Amino acid sequence: MTSKGTVWHLCSNRWNSAITEYALRSAQALARIGWRSELSSLVGSPCERRAGELEVAGPSYRFRIGDLFALRRRAKELKPDVILTFGGPETFLARFLGVPVVRFRGQDQDLSEPLSRWDLRLNIGYCAGILTPAQVVRDAFQAVLPGKAIASVPLGLDAAVFYARPRKPLPVPRVLLVGRLDPIKGHERFFKVFKALLDAWHLPIPKPYLEVIGQSSNILAADLRASAKALGLNEGIDWGLVAERVPNLPERMANATLGVIPSLGSEVICRVAEEFLLSGTPIAVAPVGSLSETLCEEDFGAVLGDPEDDLVTLRRLLFQAFQESQATREARARAAARVFSLEAMGRDLSTFLASLLKTPQLPLSHKDHET
Repeated sequence: MTSKGTVWHLCSNRWNSAITEYALRSAQALARIGWRSELSSLVGSPCERRAGELEVAGPSYRFRIGDLFALRRRAKELKPDVILTFGGPETFLARFLGVPVVRFRGQDQDLSEPLSRWDLRLNIGYCAGILTPAQVVRDAFQAVLPGKAIASVPLGLDAAVFYARPRKPLPVPRVLLVGRLDPIKGHERFFKVFKALLDAWHLPIPKPYLEVIGQSSNILAADLRASAKALGLNEGIDWGLVAERVPNLPERMANATLGVIPSLGSEVICRVAEEFLLSGTPIAVAPVGSLSETLCEEDFGAVLGDPEDDLVTLRRLLFQAFQESQATREARARAAARVFSLEAMGRDLSTFLASLLKTPQLPLSHKDHET
């Protein structure tokens, strides 16, 4: 395969966060479609380990000013056509490497806090372009930086891992909530909705069962169990909790009747939503972040909002999904792969980067920085 160019990804993120996931998958996606793609991570970070596992790892750095000479040496060796940066330290250093830079922006604050035109022009005004994971983020930046090349490319995932596996027969509809045990993920709020759903159940199919999978973060499993019990939800009858990492998560997602993402905030990068859809499972999502953008096909699911309307929405989704055929779920998975697969991410990234390399934007002048 002839190389389409060379991309150097720089990621100083120290956590195994959604931004780390995006950096890893962007490197993997571009490599898969024919780019030379290398990811340099923070020394000792989860990103460093995972980049090695995905075979996209380059040298690791601490991304301090003292690393500048080492970064310049690697730039001369690698000869990248473009550099993608995923954090502030590497973006600052990249301006001294003599290569067009594209800055990724997809933090929660990019939607929850006002964007400062002055700060953006000062810190990333020199960048050839901005990469975002969702249209809502792109629109926010475009409003502040009109004329700047800004793209929206959803996270891509491996459709060979998440796909519509043949389902096991389920005696009752199974609702699955996957996410760390943290207040922002909305577990307790959804418990209230789910209890109301059970109390008002009148459909000619069995009552649903809720399964929660997630490791403790800012909520202890015992506290979550206590909240459910206080609402009248009986563990083992109405719902269940797996408070640990599970090895067969893709299989569980494919076997669920409905996936729910009831987050109260965050969700700028919607990994779990994409995993459900690639598995063929419809979803019900909260109106936060860019979750609603994942519902790009009519049968992908619905947005939750008003508590009373949520009951109607959940009943409709569960009634339809509990009876749908394997062929319907496979068709949903194929439709999701056209948007959320690694190949789709690589294609869209490649198109954006190629457009920048043909007509690179000039850095802002010193005079522009002072305006």
